[in-house]
Amino acid sequence: MKKVVILFILFSFAGSIQALTIDEAVKKGLANNFGLKSQSSVIKSSKYSLKASKAGRMPSLILEGSYTKNDRAKKTQISLPSPAIPDISMTQVEQEYTEAMAALKYDLYTGGAVTHDIKSKKLNYKYEKLIFNEKKQELVYNIRVAFINILKLKSLLNSAKQEVSALQSHMQDVIDLAKEGLVPELDKLHTKVKLRMAQQKVTTLKGDLKSAKSHLYSLMGLNPSSKEYTIEKIDSVKIRQLKLEELFDCAEKNRPILKALRLKYRSVLQKAQAAESGYKPKVYVMGGFKYSDMNENVEPQDNAFIQAGVSFRLDWTKDFNMVNSLKQKAYSVADTRLNTILQIKTEVRNAFEDMQSALENKKVAKTALKEAEEYYRIIKLKYKNTLATNTDLLDAEAMLTKAREDYTIAFYNYAESIYALEKAVGKPLR
Repeated sequence: MKKVVILFILFSFAGSIQALTIDEAVKKGLANNFGLKSQSSVIKSSKYSLKASKAGRMPSLILEGSYTKNDRAKKTQISLPSPAIPDISMTQVEQEYTEAMAALKYDLYTGGAVTHDIKSKKLNYKYEKLIFNEKKQELVYNIRVAFINILKLKSLLNSAKQEVSALQSHMQDVIDLAKEGLVPELDKLHTKVKLRMAQQKVTTLKGDLKSAKSHLYSLMGLNPSSKEYTIEKIDSVKIRQLKLEELFDCAEKNRPILKALRLKYRSVLQKAQAAESGYKPKVYVMGGFKYSDMNENVEPQDNAFIQAGVSFRLDWTKDFNMVNSLKQKAYSVADTRLNTILQIKTEVRNAFEDMQSALENKKVAKTALKEAEEYYRIIKLKYKNTLATNTDLLDAEAMLTKAREDYTIAFYNYAESIYALEKAVGKPLR
């Protein structure tokens, strides 16, 4: 009965753990990452801002109403030339009165304020979408690196466990040989120290692995304690042959940040042109309906009207300085873009060289691992035949462990270098 319960628990636990591939991790990250969601809200905000600017092309609806009560009515005495006729008293303003107006106002000419503001907002909307794409590419790269780091740590942990297992087996051999007097007692202490050091490495790697998983889950927008995933191994990553100059051209065409900065420059210039309207006249027309019982004797209570007007206002040097400020900001964006091009070229060059070095290191590490395995096999046989010392065997074990670790690191570093190059150029290269 106990076995059945234990098996049920194990199967339930196994069922709750889902396998996770690197592509699935990227997909979950793109769907759940809070940084991307934040940028998505920024895009929506800029879209609403654009709609608000377009409303400037439409007439404005004006609705006004007021009620006024004075302490007394305002009257005027009119004296006539003839003393036989008494003075006439006329009410100019009633003691209490109501006024209301409903009208449409349309700006015929705003000095380009509305037109250029719409163009600026439209460019800014496209800019925010490109920034979203840039952040998305960066997130994809970060998720892949975090995923690879977990695989790297898992492989190093397995290698460390193999080292512990081999040292435990060797420890038993030392004990047996020491009983027969074939090796000194000091070899037992020497081996025990090596075993403890290997066990400490296992403990450290387990902690690092937990931290690495938490980092991946945070990039995916998931609570680290909500669900456990089994990280699936990746296949060997290969890339097609490309020249460095081709990669430079590819990066300039595909990196969203470069397109975004070009649009930002144009957007700021449009904003500067909109600011120039501050020292230009404005022309409008307005028509509607008025109601007022302020003085029923002088003017009718209701009246339809149409009005055309022009206005000009100059706030000393405020508008001129605002225009110059925005132009300087545009020049700053242009320089930032040129600097970003140089940085991206450096990023591409470094990623390309790192990839070539990683590929060479992978080949060397694979050969070194085969040689270390063979060397350990020979030394182990020699030790059992008392032809090698305990130190020789422990050194061979350490060499084999180091070779395994180096190959693991080289294998995953090569994959990571390819992802780094793809991120640098802004598109897949496989």
